Amino acid sequence: MKSQIKRLTILLFISLFAFTSCKKGAPKPGEIAPDFKLSSVDGKEYILSAEKGKLVMVMFWTDNCDICKKEMPIVEKNYKDLKEQGFEILAVYVGESKTAPKEFKDKYGLTFPLLVGGLDVALDNYAVNATPTNFIVSPSGKVIRKIVGLVEKPQIEGFLYNIKRDAK
Repeated sequence: MKSQIKRLTILLFISLFAFTSCKKGAPKPGEIAPDFKLSSVDGKEYILSAEKGKLVMVMFWTDNCDICKKEMPIVEKNYKDLKEQGFEILAVYVGESKTAPKEFKDKYGLTFPLLVGGLDVALDNYAVNATPTNFIVSPSGKVIRKIVGLVEKPQIEGFLYNIKRDAK
């Protein structure tokens, strides 16, 4: 019961804060993805704009999201399968726990960057009001698509295919 109340409280907080603090809303397809600089659970600094040249999935997640828990092994497999094709994931944690991101990394054997301290980025720059919310960002830094929920491997492969086709 306590965990349900905590989940509802966090979701309500994110929703209310998003509606009251986000002036411009989520970036739309074709717009430059708002840049951010966050540290990973391993202490490495990541800057979205430094990932230019890659297809990037900016994934906003939290530890009390059941879908996020179910999708982590799938996301990891997709990352391993597609990383060599120019695919990167920046998983931005928007929860409150100080230990959850590292616990997720260890539990699921995650090799993609898990970034911490991203609640302000999620609310102020991406208008995230549900998790998981994913923004697919082109190699040129523009938003291709916003996807709420799991991003399937065929979707990512389609984005990669289109990018390679358009580059010819």
